[in-house]
Amino acid sequence: MNAMLQERQKRFGWDSEPMTIVDDTSACSGCNGYGWIRYDVPLGHGWFGKMFPCPDCERGQAIEIQRYTNLLTYAELPASYQQFSFMTWEQYLTDAQRDGKHAAYMAAVRFCQNERHFVNLAEIYDILGMTWERDRVTRVKNSLVFYGEYGTGKTGLCAAIVNELLLQGKRSLYIRCRDMLREIQSRYRKDVEPSADDMLRKFQRAPILFIDEFNIGNLSDDRMEIIEDVMRYRYGNQLPTIMTCNINQQMFYNQWGGRTGDVVIAMAHWIEVGGVRLRTNDAPVIEQRSAAREAKETT
Repeated sequence: MNAMLQERQKRFGWDSEPMTIVDDTSACSGCNGYGWIRYDVPLGHGWFGKMFPCPDCERGQAIEIQRYTNLLTYAELPASYQQFSFMTWEQYLTDAQRDGKHAAYMAAVRFCQNERHFVNLAEIYDILGMTWERDRVTRVKNSLVFYGEYGTGKTGLCAAIVNELLLQGKRSLYIRCRDMLREIQSRYRKDVEPSADDMLRKFQRAPILFIDEFNIGNLSDDRMEIIEDVMRYRYGNQLPTIMTCNINQQMFYNQWGGRTGDVVIAMAHWIEVGGVRLRTNDAPVIEQRSAAREAKETT
């Protein structure tokens, strides 16, 4: 079973007592054989009125496994990224390796903790004792851009967020910018399903979208129009979006121009992921240390 799913089941239902919703005393005491429960939480709580698979019976566990599998399929997160979590950042990185990444890490955690994914960057900077430009970060935003040099952990941090959202039962979609453009452009003038317009809507309307490696070359007018359509839709509908790139805000604006640059800069907090590189010989440090620990535990 997927380790993240095991964590999801272990975490499930710790914060409140389940409330039975059907009446069948011969079945599971938690759900009475229905497979679903709702929690007795106050109005305004994030779980109020929602249904959850029962963690105490086979039927509920089967529902949970299927739901998690569906979320993982929708997310399209590469298999090599499915091991990343906030815990791996804590367990496998040294203090020196975390240096320069604290603000990004805390923003990622706050993004997942907030029901609507709003992040107060000014609060994070104050907690960390970091200086910040008051005019730029006082607004609370539900989108983030992680920028910095190659290999500093931007993609790993995004993967940790995706995996945390999977544990929370939320739908999110991961895609590299170049692949997103290819998915749409490859369907031009072809009688295929889904169509180019269908793929465009897929990225526009994803509940939470992760765009990795946003800065790319060969920016044709068509590519720029696609990105503009995606970003303007998401900004206008306040859909949470997390992006990574290897260039700063000004360079991003120069590359994409005002139509897209203005939107991305306005909608997202820009947070540098600095410090030492975590990728050596094309393998993430976290992945190397995780494999080493697993090998040690099995001997």
